Amino acid sequence: MKKITLLVLFCLTSLAINAQTVLTHSSSQAIDGNTVACGNSSTGTSSDNRYYRAFNLASMGVTSSFNLSAIQFGVASLTAPSGYVVTVKAYSTTATFPTGFPATGYTLLGQADYTVQAANVGTIVSVPLTATVPANSTLVVEVGYAAGATGVRISLGSNTAPQTGPSYIASTACSIATPTDVAAINFPDVHMVINAVGTTLGVNEFASKLVSVFPNPTSGSLTVQMPNELQINKAALVDVSGKQFAVSVNNGNTIDISGFATGIYMLNLETAEGTLVKKIVKQ
Repeated sequence: MKKITLLVLFCLTSLAINAQTVLTHSSSQAIDGNTVACGNSSTGTSSDNRYYRAFNLASMGVTSSFNLSAIQFGVASLTAPSGYVVTVKAYSTTATFPTGFPATGYTLLGQADYTVQAANVGTIVSVPLTATVPANSTLVVEVGYAAGATGVRISLGSNTAPQTGPSYIASTACSIATPTDVAAINFPDVHMVINAVGTTLGVNEFASKLVSVFPNPTSGSLTVQMPNELQINKAALVDVSGKQFAVSVNNGNTIDISGFATGIYMLNLETAEGTLVKKIVKQ
């Protein structure tokens, strides 16, 4: 009889992510080697596994539609000479995930395959996938793969760093029929690194209005220069992990970021006409 068990797959590596506009629940993009997966422990073979993250646009500060351009996931390890196909999918819903998934209240926006190779181990893979996620909805991202041939195994990236939302898993071989919080199956410290990359609608329209931010880079305050007919209703800085920080806009459209750590941020400026995103370098 084939032995099917949930395996914790160990490896030591780290991942880096370029500064992009991302939706993520991960406070760190590193892999510290604790991914849980369904597999055959006797032969070291992967069974089918599907991992999920749910991004509620409004709760993450996205007040308009979201232009999805790619899905990212980390690769921790691979034993597959010819590569291993991973499928990414994007859904939109107004339901509370995972209630009703996938048949009731979920729209499949698109999917794409990516063949993971040995060179991808220790990196974050970015899979192009274009879709528009409606405003006031939740983007559900699925990253999964089928069972491998005997002795073929893949481990996707995770870590134990704090997360802002649950990591979910499903697997037919392990009788996990619906997406289930990994904490509910006794793996509370497995936090999958899965990101959604994109922009909010209206960015190109705002670029034509000659909005500028200066000085940039800055070590203290910055000024937003825009046409008089536009007013900033709300502003936030987003770091490279996707964490958002509300910031105050003072007289003259100045914003004090002296208290923030050095690094690259995305400055989100909400106006009555939409949201503008600018890259900021804090020295």
